[in-house]
Amino acid sequence: MTPIEEPQMNWFRRLIRNDNAIKALFDHFRNITICGAIAAAGFVSLQYQSSVPFIHWMGQLSGTSLLIVAGFLFVLNERNGSHKFDAADIPLVASFMAKLIYGMSLIPLFSIVVAKTLGVKL
Repeated sequence: MTPIEEPQMNWFRRLIRNDNAIKALFDHFRNITICGAIAAAGFVSLQYQSSVPFIHWMGQLSGTSLLIVAGFLFVLNERNGSHKFDAADIPLVASFMAKLIYGMSLIPLFSIVVAKTLGVKL
C-alpha cells in the first residue's frame, strides 16, 4: 500500500469499526423508507374516489396531510444525515463521490413524486 492510499483506507477502517456510524447509516436509510411509505399512503388516499362528498373531502385532506408530513420528515432526516456525514472527517474525494451517488439516487424518488402529483402515468 502506498503512502497516498493509506490515509484513505484509515477512514474506511474507522467507519467499519464504528458501530454508531453503521447504525446511523442504516437508520438514515430506514427513515427514508418510512417517509416513502407515508408518502405512498398519502398518494393512495388522494386517489381514493367516493360518491359521498364528505368522505371524498376527508380523503383529500388526509392524503395532503400525509404528503406534507412525509416531506417534512424526509427533509428533517436528510439534513440530520448530512450534518452527521459532514462531521465524519471523510476525505474530500470520497465525500464528493458519496454525495454525488446519494444525490443521484434521490432524483428518481423526486421525479416519481412530481409525476404522481401531476397525474402522469408511469
